[in-house]
Amino acid sequence: MESNRVAKMLVLLLCAGGGAFSLYYGLAMLMVPAFPREADFIRFRMLYSVLPIGGAIALFIVAAVQWMSIRKVRFVKALASVLTLSVGLVIVVFIVLAFGASFYSR
Repeated sequence: MESNRVAKMLVLLLCAGGGAFSLYYGLAMLMVPAFPREADFIRFRMLYSVLPIGGAIALFIVAAVQWMSIRKVRFVKALASVLTLSVGLVIVVFIVLAFGASFYSR
């Protein structure tokens, strides 16, 4: 019984972490131009940002199902918890990168 719970926690962590990374990558591809004076909405650029964000949503749903089975809560509450944790992680990564870039530029 305990090994099943550990396996579910591992899947939850992998899916939430993978979803957070995929969301971060998709948002970064959406925000950072490839070269100067590039148009904002290029079809291939949107493809490279929409696919990772869609993958992140799928991973968040899988993580919410795992959270739901571990914590015995409703799906909406589990999904809200997973999204809050993952989006918080992405925001922290953006802040750390911006802080590091400010030191690099000096």
